[in-house]
Amino acid sequence: MKKKIPVSKLIVGMHIEGIGKDWMKHDFLRSSFLIKDQETLKKLKASDLTEVTIDTSKGLDLPEEKPRETAASQQPEKAPASTKEIEKPLFPETTAADIKQAKQAFAMASRVVNDLMNDVRSGKALDKDRAEESAEKIVKSIESSPHTLTAVTRIKNRDEYTFQHSVGVATLLAGFAKDVGEFSTDQIQEITVGGIIHDIGKVNTPDNILNNPEKLTDEEFVIMREHVNHSRDILQENGGFTQMQLDISLMHHEKPDGRGYPLGLKADEISEIGAMAAIIDVYDALSTKRVYKEAWEPSQALKSMVEWGAGAFNQPLLMQFIRDLGVYPVGTWVMLHSGKLGFVL
Repeated sequence: MKKKIPVSKLIVGMHIEGIGKDWMKHDFLRSSFLIKDQETLKKLKASDLTEVTIDTSKGLDLPEEKPRETAASQQPEKAPASTKEIEKPLFPETTAADIKQAKQAFAMASRVVNDLMNDVRSGKALDKDRAEESAEKIVKSIESSPHTLTAVTRIKNRDEYTFQHSVGVATLLAGFAKDVGEFSTDQIQEITVGGIIHDIGKVNTPDNILNNPEKLTDEEFVIMREHVNHSRDILQENGGFTQMQLDISLMHHEKPDGRGYPLGLKADEISEIGAMAAIIDVYDALSTKRVYKEAWEPSQALKSMVEWGAGAFNQPLLMQFIRDLGVYPVGTWVMLHSGKLGFVL
């Protein structure tokens, strides 16, 4: 439906069908176009136009106006949240204690992974007890407030990616396992330890390849892929790790179409926890800032993972993960059609 409205009421997402002036007498390339961004909106409102025609079949309509309140019932609008206010609990079921617990669990796990890697570098035995202690704190935080720790893990330092990625994988994998519903509490903690140590073999990958800001050469990629075999050797040397923990470490780069590594396993040859780890590993990597790329928004990462198809991921598990996490996960900032920012609770 076409209707004339004042320029002052235009919003991003509306489709301009007519400007009401000859093409030579206005500053726009076309008289019919979609308002896609704030810049175009500002330009329209700053022009000498007073009224335009919009087509609601091609874009947004005017929002419905609320009934006018009486002066006695009107309340002053709440001021926008300040930076300090954002430190307060962000989610309805979350307390300040939940946020503190999540931050402490994340920080401790990051230190533990860093220490474990340093121990391996110096020839010391892998301290599985420390990994289990850290896993216990992660699981406890998730049980207390499922979304809080997941949101906290999105705040990563690019320079500390290798071990913070392991914490992100451990956290997301623990939450995923909990939502799948097939695993006991003990198994979820076991899985969390598997996430913490899943990339331990990267201690033997040269730093110039791990932190290379450019696309890896074929030769460099062969060296990078070896980290999975290094992980297998380290875990076998230390012993005491369960089959699920080994699967997480050794299968998180395998793909259903057989084009993964190191073994080129196909479909059912990849265990359920291995397929879950493959989904989590890619999602956390895509949604984290790296030396060679900016972080993708969760919705962008998930959309791409779906588009890569059944050859890349176990599809039922991927759909389950998206349902559990949400296309716009808790803790995500989103731009609304109105041009306003929204925060997902």
